[in-house]
Amino acid sequence: MNPILRQQLASISLQIAAGQTDFTCLFRDINETYTTLERQHSSDERLIEQLRDDLARIQKDRQHAVEVETSLLLDTIGDAVLLLTPDGMIQQVNRAALQTFACKAAELIGKSIDSLLVSSKDLDPPQQDDDGDDLPAPRSTSSGNEMRAQRLNGETFPIEIKIGEKPGGSGQVYVAIIRDITQRKQHEYALRESEGRLRDLAGSASDWFWETDPEHHFSFLSKKTREVLAVDPETLIGKGWYNTGLSIDSKQGLKLAADLHQHKPFRDLVYEFSFGDSHRTIRINGVPHFGPHGQFRGYRGTGRDITHEAEIEQRANMVERQFAAAMEVITDGFALYDKDDRLVICNRPYREMFRQVADTLTPGTSFEIILRAAHAKGIYTDENGTPQPASFIERRLHDHRHPSAEGVIHRTSDGRWIHSREFRMPDGGTVGLRSDITALKARESQLQALQRQTELVLNSAGDGIVGIGLDGRITFANPAARQILKAGDVTLEGSSAYVLFPDTATMPLQSTLNGEQGVANLAQTLNCLDGSNFSSECMIAPMLDNNRVAGAVMVFRDITLRKLYEEAVTTHQRQLEHLVAERTEKLRAEIKERERTEQALRGSENRLRSITDTLVEGVLVIDSEGRILFANTSARQQILADTHLSLFDTHFQDLLSVVENDAPVPFEGSPIQQVLHDHRIIRNDDALFSTTDGRTLQVGYACAPLPEGDNEHYGAVLSFRNIQALKLAQQEALQASRFASVGQLAAGIAHEINTPIQYIGDNLQFIADSFNGLQRLHEGQNGLLQALSESPDDSERLRQLAATVQKQADEIDLEYLTEEIPTAIQQSLEGVVQVTRIVNSMKEFSHPGTTTKIATDINKALQSTLVVSRNEWKHVATLSTDYANDLPSILCHPGEINQAFLNLVVNASHAIEDCHLPSENGQPSGKISISTRLLRDANQPDEEWIEIRIADNGGGVPPAIRDKIFDPFFTTKDVGKGTGQGLAISRDAITNKHHGKICFEDNEVGGTTFIVCLPVHDEDISTPTEQPSDATGRA
Repeated sequence: MNPILRQQLASISLQIAAGQTDFTCLFRDINETYTTLERQHSSDERLIEQLRDDLARIQKDRQHAVEVETSLLLDTIGDAVLLLTPDGMIQQVNRAALQTFACKAAELIGKSIDSLLVSSKDLDPPQQDDDGDDLPAPRSTSSGNEMRAQRLNGETFPIEIKIGEKPGGSGQVYVAIIRDITQRKQHEYALRESEGRLRDLAGSASDWFWETDPEHHFSFLSKKTREVLAVDPETLIGKGWYNTGLSIDSKQGLKLAADLHQHKPFRDLVYEFSFGDSHRTIRINGVPHFGPHGQFRGYRGTGRDITHEAEIEQRANMVERQFAAAMEVITDGFALYDKDDRLVICNRPYREMFRQVADTLTPGTSFEIILRAAHAKGIYTDENGTPQPASFIERRLHDHRHPSAEGVIHRTSDGRWIHSREFRMPDGGTVGLRSDITALKARESQLQALQRQTELVLNSAGDGIVGIGLDGRITFANPAARQILKAGDVTLEGSSAYVLFPDTATMPLQSTLNGEQGVANLAQTLNCLDGSNFSSECMIAPMLDNNRVAGAVMVFRDITLRKLYEEAVTTHQRQLEHLVAERTEKLRAEIKERERTEQALRGSENRLRSITDTLVEGVLVIDSEGRILFANTSARQQILADTHLSLFDTHFQDLLSVVENDAPVPFEGSPIQQVLHDHRIIRNDDALFSTTDGRTLQVGYACAPLPEGDNEHYGAVLSFRNIQALKLAQQEALQASRFASVGQLAAGIAHEINTPIQYIGDNLQFIADSFNGLQRLHEGQNGLLQALSESPDDSERLRQLAATVQKQADEIDLEYLTEEIPTAIQQSLEGVVQVTRIVNSMKEFSHPGTTTKIATDINKALQSTLVVSRNEWKHVATLSTDYANDLPSILCHPGEINQAFLNLVVNASHAIEDCHLPSENGQPSGKISISTRLLRDANQPDEEWIEIRIADNGGGVPPAIRDKIFDPFFTTKDVGKGTGQGLAISRDAITNKHHGKICFEDNEVGGTTFIVCLPVHDEDISTPTEQPSDATGRA
């Protein structure tokens, strides 16, 4: 019933029940109700019609959506899919079908599927529909049929086809799924080939191969079987494992039977093979193999003769017994505790670590007892050497009973660091290892120092350096990076590194963090933290940890100014190109002139070559890279054994090396390279060259820069001569001069030693005579003491003995001896000191010559020379010294320096002696003064010199001989008194061998002062600016 009518009838029923029925109103209400129902019915019909239209539209849209989804689904299938009508005509194809048949959709749709198949005999028999028409295999197949299909161009290929009915839909539609199996067929062919090769390999392999049938009988054995088992393989065909020595009741037999029953693989089955006369220990491995449909076909595997290995295994048992002995020789401490934490065994290093409590290291002692005993002995200390507190015991027991892989580290009272590690065994026992890591801790300290140095390097670097984690956030930044990025008070660490790059330029950083190779010399605009940006040149490199990217490091610098400079250079280059074009025409004219000049140069070169070939000195011309451009005949004769070989384009270091400090100097850093680099002349009159064949040449050489034409690159010309004969003559002259000096000094030194020796002898004689008297007095006193002890009451005898002792004391004058003997001993000791001083000075003066220079105290060398030569000057002059206390030691040849000082001092004494100066109050009126001081060049503060001045008040140097006094064999002394070698040898030792300077000047009160300057750092440096002028002296 309509709800409105139901409501009206309910209201009427209530009115009738109350006796208040108004039928006029009742009929009016009923009419209105039916009128309302009619209008509502009409509205419902229109609504139903609209719903039918909406339903039809929705069904149409759904059908279209299904068709679109079907098309998309078909295109996602990798195999070719064809939708067929009941009569076999193609309705729809997917994209894979077009690719498979190499055609377009229009060429397939509407065709029969039979036109694509070469033969359909392999398809299931067709069925008929209700009208009796044939259907192309409408039922589904679980596995496809293999046949051949053809493309529209006539090409055939193998396929696997499945045909079934499409579910759903208003009409009957069939689906054909076609798969191109060309590759599968090729793989099947390759598999058959591989099986053939496998069988061939089985015949040539070191192990023997076998196959069994489903009943586990041998169906195939490789030819290697005959060699390995000494059995004909054919005799084993049809036999099983239990026919060849394996017992079904053995442990191996039962295990194999269970695996065979369950078709499980088995590995490393070892048993004693026995068949006929063959007895071997073999190991077999096998895996089951199945057919394409899962049917079991048997086993395949390999076998190996391990007879020898079995023997080795037996010997391994003996090796285990040697384990205990081996523990004693390992360097780490080893201890084994049982499950009750009691000691079972420990080795010698373990006992050595606990030697203070060695009595507790016995089997059965618990670890806690050993630990407490060691703690009581103070074995464990902290890093500062303080014994560990009592709480240490509980911590150590916990670490021992709950071991971790890291272990614990302790310091012992003897300063060692011990790494203790415990490992829990399956039976509950514990293995303890103690390693001495003292050296490792030292290296760890070095590593920490290296890390601090690395931080200092990063902080002092001029380029910005930032570290970046895998998440792209900055992990560290050096001060230069903060300054360049204008970080101010902002913390860079933890912020994203991508904000430093423009939005489109983060790819290099991302690729580096993703494990790709870093980038270098990347020109990149970077953002500053204050919003500005700058042009930079940066490098991004991965940080690797165990060959895995752990982050990246970026190094960058601000190249804004350089970019401006490059733009200016580009502008300048365009201008130059214009000038070059103008200059080209001029160059063409100059080329002709140059050709004429080159002809003249070639003629000049030939003449120069002829001239140099006649020189005694060797001449080498070297280019700016050190390669030989020219070598004259003399150079080839001195360098090469075969003078016909050419030296052109040979590098200098492949021919010669300059020898310094008894070792060849590499070309880089050699004097020759310095000439090429500094463009200055170097001369050395006493040098050594080492040839590649091991010969050493004593030479004097000069090397000068040689412009190569552009005045920017310089070569060098090197001339050298062999001075071996000259060196031999110089050595002979030096030896003769030293012999002469020794001859002159010998008598004086003997006299200087004789004087203290003489009074030492006199004093010793006096002491000897005094000792005899004292000995007699001592014997008398002993007699008196003995009588006193034996007969103290015999006063008469005692008085006689006392009188005798007193008489002896008076005879030897005991009081005098008591005063004089200490004086005599003191004088003798002073004489010994004097002799020792003279001998030590002589030893220092005659220091043996060495090929290398040693550190020498110049003040001490001068003092030794004065002591040695004292007899030469003490009778003619008084000597005064003024030594500077701030002189550093210098590297020199002490013997040659001492000889030079001796020559100057002796010359000074001889100059005073030749003047015959009158004595003053019995003292000589001649004066010799020696002083030293340290000079620093104002123009070159890094260069320091030691100046030695030796002055006398003799007759001076006449002007006529000033230019000759340093010449060899020149002397003004009488025949037999001078050789003329002293000053020449002194000059050679000071200037040539020590790169110093020697000169002289006249004194205002008469006499001459010789000045020697020696460099503190013996290098090829300029001489000091503080030096006498040529007006007063000549070096």
